[in-house]
Amino acid sequence: MNEEVTVLNSIGGCASSQLFKIINSLGVESNRDHFHQGINFGRCKHTLYPPVYDEIEKAIFVMGDPVQSIISIFRRDMAVTHIENKGLPLHPTRTDNVEIHPQTKEIYRVHPQFVKNYTLEEYVRGGQDWFMTYEHIYNWTQRKTKYPILCVKSDVQWKYGKEIFVDFLGQQSVPSEYVQRDRNSTIDLVPENMKEEFTSILKDATELYNSLPEFSILK
Repeated sequence: MNEEVTVLNSIGGCASSQLFKIINSLGVESNRDHFHQGINFGRCKHTLYPPVYDEIEKAIFVMGDPVQSIISIFRRDMAVTHIENKGLPLHPTRTDNVEIHPQTKEIYRVHPQFVKNYTLEEYVRGGQDWFMTYEHIYNWTQRKTKYPILCVKSDVQWKYGKEIFVDFLGQQSVPSEYVQRDRNSTIDLVPENMKEEFTSILKDATELYNSLPEFSILK
C-alpha cells in the first residue's frame, strides 16, 4: 500500500515556501516546494482547487492578504510563472516565435496587439485579477473534500506551529527553524496613481479573506 499524501497549497506570494520546505525536509510524503509538471504530484502547490485523488490524506492551505500577496508576485517578477503554476492560460509574451501545427503544418503567428509583458501597469489597466485569487481562496475554504484541510493565514501562521506540526502532521515538536520572517511587500510598492484601481481589482478576494478565521481545520 502506498503512503498517503499531504497536499501543500497556497495562493502564492504569502510566505508559504518556508513552511512547505520544512515539511518536505521532515520526510512527510507531500508535494515539493519546487516542482515540475508530472513529477511529485504535479502542480499542487498553487492549484486553484483541492485535488481529488484518493491517495490524499490531508492538506494544508496557506492564504495571505490578497493585496500583499499579489504585490509580492509582481515585486519578484513572477506573474507569468505564477499564472502557469495555477494552470491558467497565458497571453503570448513574444512575437518572434512561430508555431507549426504538427498535422496540418499550418503556421501560427502572434499579432503584436495580443502580446502582454505581464506588468503591474497592464494588470491595473485590465481591471481584472489574472491570478483568480478570489476563486482560489473560495475553492480551498468552501468546497467539500474527502480529506481535512488545515487553513491558516500567513501572517499569523507561526502562532499555530503546534497545531500544524504536532496536532495535524503528527510530528514530535515544532521545528526550531520555523520562525517568523519580515514581509517585504506592501501597498507602498504600488505607484500612488494605481493604488485605488489595484485594490479594487482584489476587493472581492480581500472581503472573503477578511471574513475567514485565521486558523481552521475543514473536515
